[in-house]
Amino acid sequence: MPKTSRPDREGSFEFKDFKTALSGAVLFLARRNFVIYRSVGNNLTVNLHNLRLPIKHEQVRLMLWQLGFAENKFDLTFLARGLVGKSQYQRGAKSDQAPSIVDCSSMTKWLYGQIGIWLPRHSIDQRSMGRIINRPQEGDLIFTAGFRNYYWDNPADGVGHVGIVTRDITIIHAANTQRGIVEDPWEEFCKKQENFRGLRRYLPPSRDSLFIQMPNKQVETDRELRWLILQHL
Repeated sequence: MPKTSRPDREGSFEFKDFKTALSGAVLFLARRNFVIYRSVGNNLTVNLHNLRLPIKHEQVRLMLWQLGFAENKFDLTFLARGLVGKSQYQRGAKSDQAPSIVDCSSMTKWLYGQIGIWLPRHSIDQRSMGRIINRPQEGDLIFTAGFRNYYWDNPADGVGHVGIVTRDITIIHAANTQRGIVEDPWEEFCKKQENFRGLRRYLPPSRDSLFIQMPNKQVETDRELRWLILQHL
């Protein structure tokens, strides 16, 4: 796998846009080192470790099932590949047009919404809310410069495009009007090293992760599950 021109520091956090981060659903808080996930519709991602409950993970799962929650079984690679050659590309597509009509960042926003992770609409803001990593794995987002770049302070660090990493370490992205939604090899997507703008991870560690569907929208964030469960212990 080729080296990037801007290696990021594993485990560090970026919190450039404080206002956006506070209003967002994925809040990366460096000091406490935990993430708060906000629901999208009836879907919610949960980091069981950060609930800090006095019972084991399996007991938490059982209690949630008893309270009417259901497991949200998903496959990000399968979901993303389902858009290739089917969804229509339109620059500036509205979020509610997905998945039929998308651009690069509305596609990634929609994909993560299916598993209960809210992301902001624009790629520059999506990058601000992810954990910085060096080695890609399935579900990570990769950011590059693009046709039109957005930035906060540094024009040389502008972000204009985003794609999602598959389990095969290929990149699925909404390329442009001509190509549409495509799956490209890593080497092809990253061929211009000077355009690389970072890798970000949003999923919790697999050992601590739980993806659920709520029968009714009972909670807004995964942290609220702590108080719900404690009431039933």
